[in-house]
Amino acid sequence: MGKISTEFTTPAEEPKVAALAFAAARHAELVDEWTRDRRAEVDSIRPLVKRRAALGVFNRRRRALLDSGEAFGTASAIITFYVLEQFELRGWNKAWRVVPDGQAELRGRRYGVQNNPLKDWTGLLRIYLPDDVAEQLRRATWWTSWPATRELLRLRELDPQGLNASVNRRRQRVLERIVTTGDVLRAALDEATKPWFPTDAEVRDSRLGAVAALLEQR
Repeated sequence: MGKISTEFTTPAEEPKVAALAFAAARHAELVDEWTRDRRAEVDSIRPLVKRRAALGVFNRRRRALLDSGEAFGTASAIITFYVLEQFELRGWNKAWRVVPDGQAELRGRRYGVQNNPLKDWTGLLRIYLPDDVAEQLRRATWWTSWPATRELLRLRELDPQGLNASVNRRRQRVLERIVTTGDVLRAALDEATKPWFPTDAEVRDSRLGAVAALLEQR
């Protein structure tokens, strides 16, 4: 992966943002503990030539732990891992055309992107992605959404004031096909924090007290 310098900021559920921060801190502690223990073992090796060889193995192993997802040191590293997983799930691991000139630099929401009033996005997810991952994310979301964006523009020409009920219904269906970078980052956050937030079905199956009983009544 490339240099880690591309910042993304997107609204998200506050409890999940907090859970991500906790997970990253704990991962960092575990990596530090493992690093101290293994490095102490390496430093005790004699003679020097064997210590140097062991140090090379230690450094490669530590790098592999961080790169593989077995250990993460930051929230950005965790989200990067799950963004790559999203690429795989969505079939986005392929070459995408560059976003048209001027489009990637536009500030604010792309046409067709709206707030979701049904979501409790009171938190703010702020992370850094490797530059190549960030570029793949931008290209994939832009081109995946382009057919819907183009159709929204055409519908706006048909009904500039938004007064036609039939056109508005079509517009709402088309809006569901818009995929943003924030959508993908929130999906990655969902996966990263899934152990902290059981689904209704999991709570129901656990039979834990009043909450499970209430869910049974649904």
